[in-house]
Amino acid sequence: MIKKIAILLLVLVSAILIAVPLVTYNHALSLLDSMPSKAIELNITNDELQKQWSQNEPNVQLIEVHNITPFWFYKWLSVAVLNDFLSVKGLDPHTNSSLMASQIAITHMRQISAINNTKGMTWWHLLHASLSIYIQRNWSATEILAKYNEISS
Repeated sequence: MIKKIAILLLVLVSAILIAVPLVTYNHALSLLDSMPSKAIELNITNDELQKQWSQNEPNVQLIEVHNITPFWFYKWLSVAVLNDFLSVKGLDPHTNSSLMASQIAITHMRQISAINNTKGMTWWHLLHASLSIYIQRNWSATEILAKYNEISS
C-alpha cells in the first residue's frame, strides 16, 4: 500500500513539474493582444549574419538558436538559487537565451502596453521570458537579426 502511494506521489509530482513551465509559458503568451511582427526587410547575407550574430549574442551560438524550451525556467531558477543562496559562482543563468530575442520581446511589450494585461511585475517578467523563448524557437536567426536591426536603428 505504501509503495502504491509513493508511486502515485512520484507520478503526481512529475506531472506537476512537467506542466508548470508549459502552463506558465502558454498563459503568459495569452496575455498578449498580438505577437510581434517580423522585419519587413531580410536583406542579410550569410557573412553579415555570422558577424553580427557573434557581436550581439554572447550566450547563443548561431547553430543553437532554437535550443530553448519553456523548461529553461528551471535552469534559470536553479542557477539563481545556486548563485544567490549557495554562493556557487561561475554559472550563467542566461545560457541559450538570446539577447536579441529578448530585446525584440521587450520592445513589443512596451509598444503594445502589455502592462495592462499582466497585472503586476511577476507576469510582466514571465511574459518577457516567454515571448523571448517564443521568438527564439519560432523565428530564424536571420529574422531575429533583421528585426533586431530594425528596432535598434
